[in-house]
This record gives sequence, C-alpha cells and structure tokens, in this order.
Amino acid sequence: MRCRSLSAGVSADGAELRSAPFPASIAYQALNYAADGRPLAVTMATAKPLPELKILLHPTLLDTSLGARIVDLDRLVDKHTGETPDHFREVATLRVTYEHALYQLAWAQRLLLATSPASGLRAIASKLHGQHLKVYFLIHF
Repeated sequence: MRCRSLSAGVSADGAELRSAPFPASIAYQALNYAADGRPLAVTMATAKPLPELKILLHPTLLDTSLGARIVDLDRLVDKHTGETPDHFREVATLRVTYEHALYQLAWAQRLLLATSPASGLRAIASKLHGQHLKVYFLIHF
C-alpha cells in the first residue's frame, strides 16, 4: 500500500496544531534534502575552459519536476540579475550579508539576556521544562 499524503502536527497540554495534507513525494524529497546537510539546492559554477556556467543541482532533486523548476528559477534569476549597470546582484548580496550579520548580533544579544540571572526567558524555560510536547505525522492512504 502506498502513502498518498502526510500531515504534520504538534500538540502540547491539550492544544493541537495540524498542517494541511501534502503529497508524500514532496515529504520524501524534503526529508532527503534536509538529512543530507548541504545548504544549497542549486548553484552555478564555472567550468573552464568553457565560457558558460555549469548548473549543479542537489542530488535529491535530480530528475524530478521540483529540481527542474528550481533550475529554471535559478536561470531566470541569473538572467535578470547578471551583469547590470547598477550592480544589482552585488548590492543584493551585500544586503543579505548585512542582514545575516545583524541577525547574528541580535541572536548573541538575546543569548546574553537569556543566560542572565534576571531573565524572563529563563523563567519561561523552567515552566516548560518537564512538559510533554508531542510531534506526529498522519499518513493518508
């Protein structure tokens, strides 16, 4: 018997949150992608001496419709953000780098606050300690 779709859910202290069903094939690809640990789905690399770029796709996405859509999207982005007079790609890359640095700074600040003796986060964590959190998947045949 083959699984058609899955639902994910979380419950704690009687409260329950459940997702809508999603195709089992998507769940399978997502779990394989996440288990692999590579942070990129697709990237373009130079293949000297050839002038064009080589598109490298994550192995889990090879020969799949999702992989084909990701490659098409990567080509579209590259086409419209490549060498432009306003240096769009370079500016966008710098913005992402700055946002990431800001996130890391905020995370470090929050960690410092959470570990201080007067932290409200510590009190919340102690209340949650020992409570049961149940995560589950429903399989639809």
